[in-house]
Amino acid sequence: MIQVLPTFKFPMRNKNNSKEYLVLCEYDYLIKKEEKEEGEVNYGNRVTPISPHHYRRLEKLITRKNDDYGSFLKFTSYNGRPALQIQNYSGVLEVDRDLLLEILPKVGRIYDQRKSRLVLINMLKRLSNSPFSLAGRAHLKTCSMALIDVLIKDFLYEVKKLITKGIKSDYTTITENKNVLRGKLVFALNVRHNIVNRHKFFCSFDEFVPNCPENRIIRSSLEKALRLTRSERNVMLCRELLSFFQEIPPSTNFINDFSLCKTDRNSLHYKKAMSWCEIVLLNKSIVPQPGAFNTFSMIFPMEKVFEDYVGYLLRHTRNIYDIHIQRSQHYLIEEPKLFRLRPDFTFKINGENRVGDAKWKIIEDPTKDVSQSDLYQLFAYGEKYGADQLYMFYPKTNCFNEPIHWNFNKKTRISLIPVPLPDGDEPYNLNNNLTL
Repeated sequence: MIQVLPTFKFPMRNKNNSKEYLVLCEYDYLIKKEEKEEGEVNYGNRVTPISPHHYRRLEKLITRKNDDYGSFLKFTSYNGRPALQIQNYSGVLEVDRDLLLEILPKVGRIYDQRKSRLVLINMLKRLSNSPFSLAGRAHLKTCSMALIDVLIKDFLYEVKKLITKGIKSDYTTITENKNVLRGKLVFALNVRHNIVNRHKFFCSFDEFVPNCPENRIIRSSLEKALRLTRSERNVMLCRELLSFFQEIPPSTNFINDFSLCKTDRNSLHYKKAMSWCEIVLLNKSIVPQPGAFNTFSMIFPMEKVFEDYVGYLLRHTRNIYDIHIQRSQHYLIEEPKLFRLRPDFTFKINGENRVGDAKWKIIEDPTKDVSQSDLYQLFAYGEKYGADQLYMFYPKTNCFNEPIHWNFNKKTRISLIPVPLPDGDEPYNLNNNLTL
């Protein structure tokens, strides 16, 4: 059996931020702390009590129509008490101004917190369209920081790189009542305001200034990051970076300013920083997911994160080519076309078609933990895509560290592949695990 380590839940406070910071794992429970419960109460490793106010806040988020917290948290019960259970998501959620939740991958019950955080960061680095930069150099010392601080550190790093390359300026139209004529005279406004003050001119002109939508957005993002971070170093760096934008007003309409941003060769160095700003200000997810989160969150569905990570490893594995992710070429019923089949991966090895699915599931006993419905689905993929060798990719653990091969029939074989999680600096690949 896997040795289960306790999930530590501890308040982390400093003078920069009075938020309570709770660290949990996927599928942990949140319960409402009763007033009569005084002193230390042993709720168990997977249960975290929160105040009635914060519990009600989460209940409202789940039931609110314009959010999609219902996929992130589920109503349930624990030992007869109403509870909220976190689903297969990891990341950071701001419940209220005084509470932040950090949710680590479920491997946090196998590793310690720092190593689990390192696994998450390194997998996020390998997401398609990922804005993460520092994750590639993440190590256990960095990951002793809270996840929110690691993410904000990455954002600040991108803004710092941007500043070294130069803050952009753009032409902005300014309309003012001036003592000298500049640009063109706005006749209607000039008549209205200067019928007596004939020494003034109400004019409109273009000025090349740094007060452009991109810089206003970065200013607002830095201010929000300063409010959220708990790290002294992040606070110092954030204030230093804000000094470069002190003459630029913060954005008053995020969506409008994002729509006004220009993508040209003069602003290529803004690309990653602006991707971060969308995450910080608009809670935009870098992983496709349904719905929206209207409070601050960096929430990542682990099924998709693991799928992208396996796709990254496949692209860096020898003898594999013609890789397609989520290819939807065939239907279960061809006439009429019903039930589209969309395997996670299709690829070729030595000219032969292969099909694979990634499952974010901890395997202890393959005969019990592998889902029968997943095998049926994979078999259908193999039949339709002409593949005799099929793969199921699962996270590698101490109990599941070697490939397992089963035969569907004399023709078709399935291999259960343990995928090494990126918990260190060494390169990871599937060269020794895939059947060639």
